[in-house]
Amino acid sequence: MSSCRMKSISVVLVVFVLLSFVHIDVFAKSSKPKLSKVKLTMNKGEKYKLKLRHSTGKIKWMSSKKSIATVSSKGVVKAQKRGTAVITAKNKSKKYKCKIKVETPRLNHSVLFLPLKCSYKLKLIGNSQKIKWQTTNKNIVVVNSGKVQGVKAGTASVYAKVGKSKYKCSIQVGKYTIKENYSILKEYILKYGYENTNGDYLINTSNFDDSGEYEYIYGVVYSIQSGKFEFLLTQTSVNNNYPYASVKYFVDPNDLSDYVDITCSYSLSDTKGFIASKKLNAKFYERNIKNNFSIKWISGLTSSYAQEGADIFLDLAVSHWNMLLLDCLNMDLSDFGFLSIYD
Repeated sequence: MSSCRMKSISVVLVVFVLLSFVHIDVFAKSSKPKLSKVKLTMNKGEKYKLKLRHSTGKIKWMSSKKSIATVSSKGVVKAQKRGTAVITAKNKSKKYKCKIKVETPRLNHSVLFLPLKCSYKLKLIGNSQKIKWQTTNKNIVVVNSGKVQGVKAGTASVYAKVGKSKYKCSIQVGKYTIKENYSILKEYILKYGYENTNGDYLINTSNFDDSGEYEYIYGVVYSIQSGKFEFLLTQTSVNNNYPYASVKYFVDPNDLSDYVDITCSYSLSDTKGFIASKKLNAKFYERNIKNNFSIKWISGLTSSYAQEGADIFLDLAVSHWNMLLLDCLNMDLSDFGFLSIYD
């Protein structure tokens, strides 16, 4: 055998031996114990089984915060409430850790009333995970990235699916569009309302507070000349002229917008009171929240007093307008764009 051939065989053997050692080293590294997850986001109530792969012998499972997440002797983690915890697997004096984040997502609406062809953006609050949106009936409600739209009158449910959890919003779609609802309101006012001194037509009613000290008059005026609607509430003292309050906004059914211009006036005397206004997104109006009114005029009162007062009177007005529409037409403000009044 030639020396050249002997050298070639020697080189091959050396390479083979080196490759064998590399393979053994890689195999040894891949065989080290390892948790199936080192970071995990879960929703409250969910379970997930952690595994310590390539381990032998007994494994002891522990949770740093059992109030947040518990773990069984078999590595099953259960999310208890919002927060973070660390799950530790102890094997042969070594510890392996997984950070658990527990979330408690909720939809911004569990019930929604949609006028026909109206859309609304559902949001899953308190969630950082990927959401899959589903509808139970595409012929009634469609959903795209949380934006729902009424297609046909009826009821359907929209689900936000995150991990193993589902969050439901029941949606009722009305028979008519917002514009068509204003046409129905116009016909009702012209037929059953009465004419005021300006030649406009209105429907209204009144009631008193629990003490009997204040009278609330609330109604809807339809302007024959402009074709616009005015929603109005006034509060007056039974015994004297003050305090006096009013809340109003105008709607042009031929130029509908999600936003309405709310004006709130309040007077304690001839020299003490405020006027505040707000361009309010009717879709997202909710009771008992701060609306950050713009103070147009104020005298003898603090700005915080005016802000709080405007919020109180707006909630009062919306509640009374809603009652009026229910009593007269068996409709409510959700038929006219105030989609969040029941949440």
